[in-house]
Amino acid sequence: MVIVTITNNSASPISNWAICFDYADSIENIWDAVIEANANGAYIIRNNVYNESIPVGGSVSFGFTSTYSENTVLPTFIKIVPNVVKPINADISYLVYYDDEYSLSSAILITNNTGSEIKNWTLTFDMDRSIQSVSNANVSGTDGISYALTYPEYASHIALGATTQIGVTGNAGVIGTTPTNYANEISNYLALREVDYSDGLIHNGGEEVVTGVAVLYAYLLDSGLSQEAIRSRMDYLNEDYTRRLSLLGNNSRNPAYSNGLARQINTSLDTTIETENRQRVFANYMAVCDTVAQFFVSNENIHYSSSHSEVYYGPGVINGMGIRTDCSGFVSAVLVQSTFLDISHLNSSSYDYEQGHVLVQPMIDAGFVWHEYYEGVSLQQGDIMLSSEHIEIFNGFGYDSQSNQIYSFYSWGTEYFSEPVIFGDGVYSHYSGYLGFWRYGV
Repeated sequence: MVIVTITNNSASPISNWAICFDYADSIENIWDAVIEANANGAYIIRNNVYNESIPVGGSVSFGFTSTYSENTVLPTFIKIVPNVVKPINADISYLVYYDDEYSLSSAILITNNTGSEIKNWTLTFDMDRSIQSVSNANVSGTDGISYALTYPEYASHIALGATTQIGVTGNAGVIGTTPTNYANEISNYLALREVDYSDGLIHNGGEEVVTGVAVLYAYLLDSGLSQEAIRSRMDYLNEDYTRRLSLLGNNSRNPAYSNGLARQINTSLDTTIETENRQRVFANYMAVCDTVAQFFVSNENIHYSSSHSEVYYGPGVINGMGIRTDCSGFVSAVLVQSTFLDISHLNSSSYDYEQGHVLVQPMIDAGFVWHEYYEGVSLQQGDIMLSSEHIEIFNGFGYDSQSNQIYSFYSWGTEYFSEPVIFGDGVYSHYSGYLGFWRYGV
């Protein structure tokens, strides 16, 4: 059994607390708190309804039990998850019950039409009349004209479509004086439930990074993305974003600046996502290349044929389809199985890959770029080398046991007994006379 105590040593009350920590074991039961998220060994634990506020100098405790482990490892980090404040556009109206020059009885109504539940709201407004009392809310600050109201502990949330009513009584003043300059805010620590903690941002970053992550989440939510889309997008955050997230967190209460910075981070994510997706596609392409090659080598019924005889391949995209047992059949099988090309191009010839022919546009659409070949050009793994009569996939350079440079490629021509094919002669002499090569744009 584990008991956790949070003591408020700050100069102001803590509302709607949550903590984040890493924990290798699995929490089975918890009391006086709620598990908000558990991702990759990191937990977010938040308050229960009845203990969401911690006064200055006060404490709250919660406990949990976990799965048995002989070597329980204590958390390496524990962080308070900050509240992230952002403006919302709920409907606010003012209702007067009684008003004369001696007293005022009225109500402010907040109707939640924001599209989601409002949590832990704050309402600010100006009123040129002294307020005597407020019900169903707490006055968190006033200078006699400007007022800030916060939610009461028993009514911190406003359900979608629901209305909360705040009673306002006033002292003597001018009849007809009404609140002006309404501005309402909510705080949202739940943004962090969508973060992949394995990237180290929460573990290694300070509170400002944690805040920045939550502010970015709020920005993406406001942009209209679904929670599923946001979760997928934020999975691409890495340590390269730490500085900008820290800056975003430090400016979380400056909407004009933080929105611009969040927009910049979101644009950078477009590049990161495109790059990482291309890298994954390329890695799959090379894995498929080797898989198809080993199928050719290991199948005793396969031999090189210039008469376009076919072998049946499976499983995968081309499961049960006939493949030409020559170089162009091999390369086309790799590209179709990698889903670069449509299955209708399965048995294309090397001629089809030449400039001005049928596969040029499909190759471009798949992300390949054509390059002219010349001696000295820097070849890369995955380059599809094309001559007027042959096609093969370059695999890379290496060294043999005598430290001599070698290179390898995948193809099918004369009967090969291993793949990739390894050559030791000059790579440029091998490709002398080739037309060029197709390169995937990683």
